[in-house]
Amino acid sequence: MESITGARQALTRIAGFFSELRKTAEQLTALERWYRILSQALKRFSAGETRPARPIPARGAASYGLRSCSNGSIQTVNLGI
Repeated sequence: MESITGARQALTRIAGFFSELRKTAEQLTALERWYRILSQALKRFSAGETRPARPIPARGAASYGLRSCSNGSIQTVNLGI
């Protein structure tokens, strides 16, 4: 029964996060939206350490193998790895 309660709490927390993200999603670039989603998803693995959601500068995105396009989409860059 505990696992059902835990799963229900997790789904409620996730739904709340996406509900909040939906309110500002149109104002964010695709890269900023993914940054927020991944930051939220990885909180548990960063020992609770949180950082404010912030956009990744275009020059910094390239170092992660990402490139923002003028239409708001994100392309991966072949890093030859």
